[in-house]
Amino acid sequence: MSGWIRLYRKLREHPFWRQRRRFSRAEAWLDLLMDAHWRDEDVMLGSRLVHVKRGQVLFSARKKAQAWRWCRNTSLDWFRFLEAHQMVSREVSHGPDGGYTLLTILNYDKYQNPADAVEEDELSHGLSHGLSHGLSHARATLEPRTEPREEVKKEKKSIADAPTASAGGDGKGPKPGRKPRTTHPDTDKLLTEFGVLYRQKFETDYLASFARDKKLLHEMLTASGVEEVRSRMIAFLTYGTKWTRDTGKYHIPAFRSAWNELGVLKARGDL
Repeated sequence: MSGWIRLYRKLREHPFWRQRRRFSRAEAWLDLLMDAHWRDEDVMLGSRLVHVKRGQVLFSARKKAQAWRWCRNTSLDWFRFLEAHQMVSREVSHGPDGGYTLLTILNYDKYQNPADAVEEDELSHGLSHGLSHGLSHARATLEPRTEPREEVKKEKKSIADAPTASAGGDGKGPKPGRKPRTTHPDTDKLLTEFGVLYRQKFETDYLASFARDKKLLHEMLTASGVEEVRSRMIAFLTYGTKWTRDTGKYHIPAFRSAWNELGVLKARGDL
C-alpha cells in the first residue's frame, strides 16, 4: 500500500490519544509532526519574538519527556538519533532573557506538499463536525463499557489523592476463616515519601497501584528495615540505574528489581 493520509491535529483530543501512557518512538514522532507549524509564524517567547518557519517546532526536551513519560536523558538520546538519521535538525539559541530550541522536521514539505494541501481553516471547517461527532460516538461507546471494569479493578491514583488508612480500619473486618492481612507499619509512610520524591524529580504525581506497591514495600521493609529502604529509595530516584535511565521506569516494581544493584553501588561508595 502506498500514498499518504492527512493527520489532523484534533487526533490529540481522541480518548485513545489522551490515555495516560508511556509513548513509543512512533507516537513521539507523530506528536512532533503535529507540533510542527504548517505555515511561517512569529511566536512570542517571553519578551522575544521568534520567527518559526513551516515544518519547525519550538520545543523543550524536559516538557516533552514529561508528556511522553520518558526520562530526560532518553528524550535527549532520541533527538540525537533523529539528527544522526537526518530526520530533524536542531537550532539552540541563548540570550539574556532565556534561550530556546528550534527543531526543524526535515523533508516536511515532501510529505506535506503545500500544492496538495488546503488552508487549515477550511480543513477545520470541513472536518470539525465529523470529528466532534466521532469523538462523541467514541465517548458514548467506550466510556460506558470501561466503567464497570474500572469499578472492579483498583484504579491507579495519585499519591496526593490517596486516602489515609485509619487505625480502626474500614469496619468491614476480615472474611470468615481468613486471617487479617497485616503490613509493615511504615509501608504507607514510605509510599508517601516515594510519591514526594517522584514529584520533585519529574514534576508530576506518581500513579501508584496500591495493592502491588504496598506489597513490595512491605516485603522490603520487613526484610531490611525502614532506614535501609529509605536510603536505597532516595538513591533510586536520585540516580537510578542504567536500566531505569534507559527505560524511564521509576516505579516501585522497578525499585524492587534494582534493589540488589543499588546495594552493590552503595557498598562500593558509588551512590
